Amino acid sequence: METDERGNRSPSNLPDSGVSPKGLILIVDDESQIGEVVEIVLNEKGYHTQLFSDPEVALRFLTEAQERPLLLLTDFLMPEMNGMELIEQCKKIQPDLKTILYSGNVGEEITQYYPARPDRVLDKPFHPNMLVACIEAVLAKR
Repeated sequence: METDERGNRSPSNLPDSGVSPKGLILIVDDESQIGEVVEIVLNEKGYHTQLFSDPEVALRFLTEAQERPLLLLTDFLMPEMNGMELIEQCKKIQPDLKTILYSGNVGEEITQYYPARPDRVLDKPFHPNMLVACIEAVLAKR
C-alpha cells in the first residue's frame, strides 16, 4: 500500500466497481500502529477503509471524495486538530456522516464541550470485536 509524505495511505482494497459493498470508513489516528490495526480489523470484516495520520488531510479527502464515507472513526488526542474538532468540521461537509470518537485519555464527558457530537465514544484500549460491534451498531441507525 502506498503512503504519502505525511504517512497517509492510499486505498488498496477498493473493488473494481469503485464502491465497497459495506461502505467506506475513514480512520484518523496520528499513532500509525493503532490506525493500521484498526484498518486491518475493518478490512477483514469487508469494509473499505481510508487511513489518515493527519486530520487536515482527512478533511480535505472528505471534501473531494467520490465515494461518500458512511463513518468517521477518529482518535481524540491529535496535534493541530483533535477528534472532536475533526467531527465538527466533517459534519459541516456531510451532516449525515456517522462518527465514532475513541480515546485512552478522555471520556464521553468531553463531548459536552463541542457543538457536534459523535454517535458513540469508545474507550481505548478496545478489543477488535468491541470495535466492530460498535461500528455495526452505529451504522444500523441509518
